[in-house]
Amino acid sequence: MTIHRNILGTPTSTATIAPIERILPKQYVPSIVGYKIDSVIENLVSPTFETFETAESWAVANGWTAEKYLDGHNNQRATITHSETAAAIAAMVASHDAKWATASSVYVRYGDLPVNGRSANHADGTAESGVSVYRGMYLEATGEAIALPATNAEACGMLTIADRQMYIVSGREVGTGSDGEPVLADAKIVAKAV
Repeated sequence: MTIHRNILGTPTSTATIAPIERILPKQYVPSIVGYKIDSVIENLVSPTFETFETAESWAVANGWTAEKYLDGHNNQRATITHSETAAAIAAMVASHDAKWATASSVYVRYGDLPVNGRSANHADGTAESGVSVYRGMYLEATGEAIALPATNAEACGMLTIADRQMYIVSGREVGTGSDGEPVLADAKIVAKAV
């Protein structure tokens, strides 16, 4: 079974058959000189193709299905989906959802609580109105927890601190931090996440 992954190692099942455009001598608009498989999939080596049809045939022969469409310039394109990878992703999602179906909604925090009870707002150098946390899920039986960032800013901020110990935290929500995260007053560590 082939599972395609992106450069971060995440399974990725889609790519695009796209035209290769070049501005040829004495022309002022791009001309299509072939087709390629446009993808973020790591190690997917795609030859270039003279026609859309040969690109589509290559994709189908290698386990992909194609959904054809015309782009804004009336050029033929296709979104292609790798069936085995899509099935593996669906199985992983189902397994994840089943595992976390009975989890409790909690606040989680990476790292110790600040001594003064207020997290630093790194956007402007001031203090938040309490302790920055993330919304998350907690499986008390195993001690496992996951953070559920609600915004891209939260997700990016989380990446910079994810190497710290995660804690389950209680408190009273009193605001929103500079990255869109909940901010708690009277924060207390309830448990150490596994």
